[in-house]
Amino acid sequence: MLNNPWFEIIPVLGVTAIDHLFNRLDGMYTGKWRQSFTHPNSIGNWRNAWAEALHARHITPQQVKRGLANCSEMYAWPPSLTEFIKACEMPSRDEPAQSTFKALPNDSKFLSKAEMKNGFAALKKAVLESQGVAA
Repeated sequence: MLNNPWFEIIPVLGVTAIDHLFNRLDGMYTGKWRQSFTHPNSIGNWRNAWAEALHARHITPQQVKRGLANCSEMYAWPPSLTEFIKACEMPSRDEPAQSTFKALPNDSKFLSKAEMKNGFAALKKAVLESQGVAA
């Protein structure tokens, strides 16, 4: 979990990126989302598993935004981790369809650590700007 940008606090929100995702899913699936977390450790387990998987798959904040939009159209119930990752990686209905060819690990589809860090930096800047705070 070290060096995982999903655990970095977004200053203007006061929460980590993974906690912000939790809150967004909670807002989208009111009641249904929280029902999945019956044990006191459930939320912590969710945070760790999802943050590790999103980081390992190089899911960017832009892909998460796409995933949330796709989930709202695809699932009446909260998505599993694998469903959410698929929703992040597939184009939304507003994007042109892309090839179904699966990229190899060294393909340009995968982002470097620097590109991931830049993506999170851009997310933080956009959130700050949307709140009227100079970045």
